[in-house]
Amino acid sequence: MQVTTLGILLDPIADKLLISAAFVSLVDMHLVPAWMVVIIIGREFTVLGLRNIASAEGFTIEASVLGKTKMVLQVCAVAVLIAGARHPSLNLLALFLLWLVVVSALVSAAQYFLRFWGHVDDRIKQRRKLRMLEARKKTGDAVSL
Repeated sequence: MQVTTLGILLDPIADKLLISAAFVSLVDMHLVPAWMVVIIIGREFTVLGLRNIASAEGFTIEASVLGKTKMVLQVCAVAVLIAGARHPSLNLLALFLLWLVVVSALVSAAQYFLRFWGHVDDRIKQRRKLRMLEARKKTGDAVSL
């Protein structure tokens, strides 16, 4: 197996596009309520945005265990929802999995945001301290002249 920078960048986006397309199709087939899919897809792109901002700031937000679990739940939910279209006995399981996906999406989004905010808050504090030190140094240099 070969690991490339392009693959590292595109793999998470491909996963999000694939799962988003599946859920949008399921809404079109009237198998999933649209509001649930809005939460699921909204979380995907919110976390992607947070990761991009974090990367621009020089730090990485690793995938959490709950985030990885959510992805597995999404794939299972999609599979059971599709199978449930032909086998109505699976509908209760599909609904249960769908609720697990929504709950895990919301909780993991909150986790990512808290981790992101913790890093950003630390960076802001570090920048303020640096600015204060630079300002003191400049005023100290001006006084010594």
